[in-house]
Amino acid sequence: MVVRYALNGTVDRSQAKEAVEGVFPRRLTKTAFMDTFVGGGLETSRFAEIIKNMKASSNNDVLYCSERYNAANTFDYYMTSAMCDTLITHNLMTSDEKTSFLNAWPKD
Repeated sequence: MVVRYALNGTVDRSQAKEAVEGVFPRRLTKTAFMDTFVGGGLETSRFAEIIKNMKASSNNDVLYCSERYNAANTFDYYMTSAMCDTLITHNLMTSDEKTSFLNAWPKD
């Protein structure tokens, strides 16, 4: 925060912002993460298939995604987006599925 002073020594609040403006993606619990996938119009069976295929993969990047999913209690939008990109690269998820999933992500 930058404090600006007027010539008379008082604080100049003419350019002060009371809050950060914008809409920000929420951090989701694991249950909310799963519900958001389904809320994006995707099937629960497809979610299970992706998780199952992640576990069965021999690719280290995919295995990282699997371990990250298993260990996580909460999910960040940006980390999830990066993980989806990995799954797309290895043909475990489509770009349309990623788009539907992330478009359903709740925002504050």
